[in-house]
Amino acid sequence: CRPRPHVSCPETSSWVGFCPESSQGKMETRPCNAAPCSPHSQPEPSNLTGPIEKDLCECHNGGTCHLKRRTCHCPAGYQGRHCEIRACPGPCLHGGICHNSGHCSCPPEYTGETCQTPVCRPPCMNGGQCVKPGVCSCPSNSNHPRCATMCPGGCEPGGACVSPGVCRCLPGFHGSLCQESLCPQGCYNGGQCLAANQCNCSAGWTGLDCSTPVCEPACQRGGRCVGPQRCLCPVATHGPTCQNYTCTRGCYNGGMCVGPDLCECPVNATGPTCAQPLCDPPCENGAACGSGNTCLCAPHTSGTRCQTRNCDYRFVQEPYTRGFRKLVKKRVETKCGSNTCYRTMAEYQTVYKTFYRTVYKCAGD
Repeated sequence: CRPRPHVSCPETSSWVGFCPESSQGKMETRPCNAAPCSPHSQPEPSNLTGPIEKDLCECHNGGTCHLKRRTCHCPAGYQGRHCEIRACPGPCLHGGICHNSGHCSCPPEYTGETCQTPVCRPPCMNGGQCVKPGVCSCPSNSNHPRCATMCPGGCEPGGACVSPGVCRCLPGFHGSLCQESLCPQGCYNGGQCLAANQCNCSAGWTGLDCSTPVCEPACQRGGRCVGPQRCLCPVATHGPTCQNYTCTRGCYNGGMCVGPDLCECPVNATGPTCAQPLCDPPCENGAACGSGNTCLCAPHTSGTRCQTRNCDYRFVQEPYTRGFRKLVKKRVETKCGSNTCYRTMAEYQTVYKTFYRTVYKCAGD
């Protein structure tokens, strides 16, 4: 079908037309009368028959095609030629409705670009946060439904506001604002004030203000308690309570450290560190004890204990010294006015003299 320009019609309501592009079928027309139609008119088609081979417009997201205008009619929340553009930046939450203008229409209890923010009416006060419609999350010092200030000026750190104008004090505090302490000296290391100047100390501490550590059993050998069950030991001691002495060179052969660098040796050992074996019975004449309870004899001695001296004895003059006190006179100078005077004084002095005695000794000693 093709439009027919310059057609004369008897009635302005009568028309001839054309089939829309991509449509097929016969078009019913009415006879024209003498009334002229305006040239190049585009009458609206009607009474079309035949199958539609192609949609006049493609609409997405539930849009519907307007055949006359070949445009899409988009549902709420979408726009564009084919309804392909979401009007709102994000989905409208909590029952909000997206308008083609690009904003969400929110229910009364929510607000925000996507209706994401709950609304509290009246609003939360003093830093409170609206967490769901009509519900405020308040700071720890307020129990009011809208976080209003119930205790003007607030309660001191020793108390909490529990109702309008009423502070509940922690143990050890009193006063209208819990501003007065029952233990002005304080209770340290986790202690709590129970009554006037009376602290209830936590485990491991004692004293009026719980500042003194407890060590049980007590520190020994001069150790000092510096913390609960912690001793600071002096030099040459060690152990949880400083109960052990320290022998830096060690004690051998079963010896025990009984003092700073002092070993107590068993019967078969001797020396500062019990490192020297001791024979029983002991060795004689300066002999040394070897392993296996055996004596190592010096020259000119023999026997199991080196008790026998093997030598020629002879008489020897042996010197020795003796001291004694002797009274001696001494001239002393003194002052006699403007002159110098002298006088003699007697005093004792220690003098030594060498003597000789005859002894019977082993030749070679």
